[in-house]
Amino acid sequence: MKAAFGGHVEVAKRGASINTRSNEHNECALSVASYKGHPDLVYILLEAGADDLNFALSAASKGGQVTVVELLLEYGAEINSSTFPLPSPLECAISNSHLDVATLLIEAGGNINGAISNGNTYLMMAAGKGDQRMVELLLVYVYTQVDAQIVGLKPHWRGEAYEAFIRKNKDNNNNKKKKKKKKKKSKKTDRRVR
Repeated sequence: MKAAFGGHVEVAKRGASINTRSNEHNECALSVASYKGHPDLVYILLEAGADDLNFALSAASKGGQVTVVELLLEYGAEINSSTFPLPSPLECAISNSHLDVATLLIEAGGNINGAISNGNTYLMMAAGKGDQRMVELLLVYVYTQVDAQIVGLKPHWRGEAYEAFIRKNKDNNNNKKKKKKKKKKSKKTDRRVR
């Protein structure tokens, strides 16, 4: 397990047991190497027959490892899988703000309309975290993937919602900047008075 954590390819080549699981988190060498971003080691483990590709895909997504995610998908990891204790690969990428991984997973067929464990959507999760770039990404794909008839929304809804979101964010950012300037100005005034 330590070899996988450190990305030590030579240890894996010597015939270490590839599917042995750790006692603490029940993780295997493939999931650890995937999370830590060791594509050479991941490749060797996959070629040697390592199993649990779906858990490894979630781990790589959580770690933001684009190259490893691509490799695992090539080897047949299921993009919309969910393996305890990790959620789906897309949820892992979104919750950890890994925009590149989220984009890759969505473009490879990841279900952006899935619900997370508390029942919220991925879009709600990203918005709740204040992750504007992720919200923008998801809005673009939600617009193209959601069937407006089923959801009961008019086809032009995305533009209005998106624009409102962007305006609100700009207003919030401008207000924060104004408050900071006002604080700085009041501190300077306080110093002059003394």
